[in-house]
Amino acid sequence: MEYYINVAQLILLVSLSALVIYATTVLARTKNILENVEKDLKEVTARILPVLSNFEIISSRLRTILESVDDQVTIVKSSVEKIKSIADAVADFQAKVQEQIESPILEIASTVGAIVSGVTTFIKRFRGKKEEISY
Repeated sequence: MEYYINVAQLILLVSLSALVIYATTVLARTKNILENVEKDLKEVTARILPVLSNFEIISSRLRTILESVDDQVTIVKSSVEKIKSIADAVADFQAKVQEQIESPILEIASTVGAIVSGVTTFIKRFRGKKEEISY
């Protein structure tokens, strides 16, 4: 029986040795993979820093541009409002002028028309009496 125990111990020791060798190989590969990951992370970090710096500069410029556009829009809005108020004032002025000038002109035109009509009637009557007298 002791023979079987020795054989079992021997198989167990060989198995443990194989397991240790396999574990060592796996750990070595894991170490290589982690070293590659570390190199890649360092490279990505080295490359991303300038990109982030450029992104910061671009975002700052974009913010400045947007503020400028916002200011310009405000200026254009105020200009449009001023032009609208001027146009309204001109329209009101035109209406007032038309109102104040139109009625006197119509009165003058009707008066002139009445005078012309009266003169025409007078001339017609005067000619009619002259013709009656000459006969």
